[in-house]
Amino acid sequence: MGRCLALVGAVGALLLLTPVFADEPVRKEEAWIQLFNGKNLDGWTPKIRGYALGDNFGDTFRVENGVLKVAYDKYDKAIAAARKKDFASARSLTGEAIKLLPREGRFHEMLGELALAEKRPEAAIPHYEKAMALNPGYFGSWLGAGVAQLQAGNKAKAEEWLNRSVELLPTAPAAYYLGNIARDRGDGAKAMSYYRAAAKSNSPIGQAAAAEFMRMDLPQNPGNYVKATGQFDAEGRLFVVVRNQAPVALRDVQVTPVLVNNAGRVVQQGSPVRLRGTLKPGGQTAVPAGVGSITREQLPYLRFHVDGARVAE
Repeated sequence: MGRCLALVGAVGALLLLTPVFADEPVRKEEAWIQLFNGKNLDGWTPKIRGYALGDNFGDTFRVENGVLKVAYDKYDKAIAAARKKDFASARSLTGEAIKLLPREGRFHEMLGELALAEKRPEAAIPHYEKAMALNPGYFGSWLGAGVAQLQAGNKAKAEEWLNRSVELLPTAPAAYYLGNIARDRGDGAKAMSYYRAAAKSNSPIGQAAAAEFMRMDLPQNPGNYVKATGQFDAEGRLFVVVRNQAPVALRDVQVTPVLVNNAGRVVQQGSPVRLRGTLKPGGQTAVPAGVGSITREQLPYLRFHVDGARVAE
């Protein structure tokens, strides 16, 4: 009875241990069969992507303390070093991993990610290209390559590769960067569509996309980001309470009070009220409402039209 150890490269170590019973019929009984002796790989044939059947290149599959392991140790250590921003050690460890498994695309992608972290997008691109060639069906290499091209100033190639990553798997980062490209060439509608998609992600890049969407939408729809209501103080004076519901600080907020009747028609309009200073995200302020002769009974019919607001850069 022969058994096969198969390794395919994708994200990290995707390990597929597949026992192949080529010389036996399917067993009908439900008894468990011991496939691994806990000592060595006797009776198993390794198969590593890019290598011949039976070639356990670099001692990829091995047994340690009775446990079957795959030799991605260098790569795991490289990730740990990168998280500590020790990019030199991470790069060295990744290079050692590549010597063991040169056809593992994720290792080459890691070198691209390290170069990007060091703000060297031009150096990152060849590593991503190698990863894309080794594993063209993995979205991450196309995404990283697209970001590298964008940072290097090649927007056309960046857009091409980012779109390819989206075809493989839509992600918030890809949508955000595609939104930036569309915005920069003046395609506001497309940019907002990308930003809207990316903003669904509860992540820093999702928050950045939401802020970009808001910046583009604010001039046309300031009422989506500013809430204004009327309120009497203890002395009977009417104020408008203005609240910033946007994810960024706003300035030059202007509202106009209007009184409507039961049918919703405007029967009285006050003077526009412009706020001074800046409103932080979630902040609010109260100023005189700019309309007189309003009774408490009329307060439910008082509306405030948000005329405009600007992002406080």
